[in-house]
This record gives sequence, structure tokens and C-alpha cells, in this order.
Amino acid sequence: MFANLTHVEESMKKFQKPIAPIFAQVCGASLQIPDEILQARLYLLKNTEKLLQNFNAMKWATVSRVEDTLQERGIGARTSDLLSDKVDKLVEALSDQVGTANDPDTERSLRRSREALRSAQLSIELIERVERTLERIRTYPSGGETYYDVLKATYFSNEPISTEDLCKDLSMSKSIYFARRREAVKLFGMLLWSLTNPHLELFAQILHMEGWATK
Repeated sequence: MFANLTHVEESMKKFQKPIAPIFAQVCGASLQIPDEILQARLYLLKNTEKLLQNFNAMKWATVSRVEDTLQERGIGARTSDLLSDKVDKLVEALSDQVGTANDPDTERSLRRSREALRSAQLSIELIERVERTLERIRTYPSGGETYYDVLKATYFSNEPISTEDLCKDLSMSKSIYFARRREAVKLFGMLLWSLTNPHLELFAQILHMEGWATK
């Protein structure tokens, strides 16, 4: 029922270097994947579980930062409204206000709020990518529902839960639980850190700077 992801991982390693010629044949262009992009992806793959372990704290910190900035500007917004496209529009609106500010103090305040929101934009995008990837795991053809259940219960619960209770809730022995968790995290990383993602280097910087990844 469950796929052996080891051969998938090895295939991905082999796939990284020849990916440009393959795309070139399809797209009719000579594409190159820079070494720094490949290194960023390997760094992110290595830190997938660390990201998952810190995801709830990362989401809370990012949303709190955005909410504080909006409150300073007298803008009310529910946590559920803080999607990347809405924050993008808020940044645009603040940029317009900066251009029409009547005095230096107002302009500085607007610039400060705009930069605070800009700094949160990529974090919000990463949060949304993580949540979309979790949902996408469910469609994996070999044990996707089980991988989803393991990831959801382990890393996305609002309340801490012991391994014993996790195994009981998932109807698994400890050995099966840890095996499925390893497979699920590996698959999750492969999906999340795609080479087609334009922000791999920036995501790596965010995780490193915020302490959500190892060196």
C-alpha cells in the first residue's frame, strides 16, 4: 500500500542536475538551475521536519506581526482574512498613501507600516504553501490519506499530544507510526520545496533567520 520513498529520493537527486536540459527540450529554451537554488533546496529538504515542528509558532508570530501593524493603522482584520493576496493589496494601498502624505511624520509612519507588512509577505506565502501541501498529500496515490492523518495529528494540532495518544488515535503501533511519519515528512518536503518554486532562497533565509531551521 505504501510507497518506498527511498528510490524516489534517489531519483530526485539524479533529477536535479539534468532538469535544465529536459525543460529546454520541452520549452525550446536553454535553462540552467543555479547552484545556489539547488543548495537552497537541499537545505530546505533537510529542515522540513524542523519547519513542521515550528509551524504553529511560525504562523502565530507572523499573523500577530501583521495584526499589530494593521491595528496601528486602524485597520481591522480577522486572522482568517490575512491571506497573501489581501496583504499584497494592503501594501499597495500603503504605498499609495506614502506618495500622498501631507507631512514627514505621517510619511515615516506609513513607510514603517508598509515595510512591516512587506517583511511578513513571504512568511505568509510560506504558511499558505505549507497548508496547501498538507491538503495535497491526501491525493498521493499510495497511502496519501494515512500520510495526511499522521502529519495533521503530529504537527498541526493546537494542543500538544503524546506519542502514545497519537498512536492510539491513529490506530498504529509505535514502529508503524514512526515509519509512516518519516515517509510522510520526506514526501511533504519533496512537494513543498519544488524546483519550480521561485522563492527557495528567500524561504531558506526566512527559516534560518527566524530560527526555524538548523544550520
